[in-house]
Amino acid sequence: MSKVILIVEIDDLSMKLIADVLEAGGYETVQTRNSRDALERARHCPPDLIVIDIHQPGLSDIDIKRALESEVSLKGIPLIATTPFARREDEVWVHTDCCDGFIPQPISVSNILDTVASFLH
Repeated sequence: MSKVILIVEIDDLSMKLIADVLEAGGYETVQTRNSRDALERARHCPPDLIVIDIHQPGLSDIDIKRALESEVSLKGIPLIATTPFARREDEVWVHTDCCDGFIPQPISVSNILDTVASFLH
């Protein structure tokens, strides 16, 4: 059975690229453009991992992480941040404050697959 990855991305092209890469890598994807919807989807059918654009309207990545950690059925789901405006400071901030991993954009096929695989062994 393939692992399910919830992708939360506001940009259509980035969403398609991330989904295509993950699906080609053998993962099942569920997609949404809204962080509040992402949390509801996660509650309804918990994914194995979440990839989230850190520049989301609505709930921030920190809010999402807190929600995941506060609910027994969601606790432990890895949260991987991504952003098209990646700077070195973003990666450091993401790792220390809210997310378990970071995938800069533009997406590298090997980077995204290696990062995801490291959390879903």
